[in-house]
Amino acid sequence: MAVVTHKPDINTATIEELQDIRGIGEVLSNRISLYLDTNKKATFEDIDDIDGIGEYRIELLKERWSD
Repeated sequence: MAVVTHKPDINTATIEELQDIRGIGEVLSNRISLYLDTNKKATFEDIDDIDGIGEYRIELLKERWSD
């Protein structure tokens, strides 16, 4: 697992970068990527609408990424 030393923008994250986040596997990273491809820009509150993303995973994302 790669160590993120800065907070990259969630809107530009690759599937591989998303999978490096604890609790975000292949299925969720693909759902997030598809959502971002469709919506172009999203906040953490927006991606809460993605199936399988709840408050716990949002907090994990906020620890490592900016929106």
